[in-house]
Amino acid sequence: MGRMKNNKCIRCNACKQVYYKGRVAFWVYRGPYYCTVLNKLTDVNGGCEQWRKKEYKYNLSKQRFDGVIKDVQWLIDNMSDEE
Repeated sequence: MGRMKNNKCIRCNACKQVYYKGRVAFWVYRGPYYCTVLNKLTDVNGGCEQWRKKEYKYNLSKQRFDGVIKDVQWLIDNMSDEE
């Protein structure tokens, strides 16, 4: 019983935030979330039998770090304290 209490939509891997397009950028709605399994809007405090543990993915590849180093070097070369 206690475990089901923690299985809320906001902690589910299938639950995604809903965004809307503004004039300049996309903005996040604070209220509704979208369930990719049930294909409908959900309440973040709700839960269902389709609940899956949230998975976090990180890109720690050498290619990603090489890109960051290249970007930082570009900033060092092109941004100066001179006015």
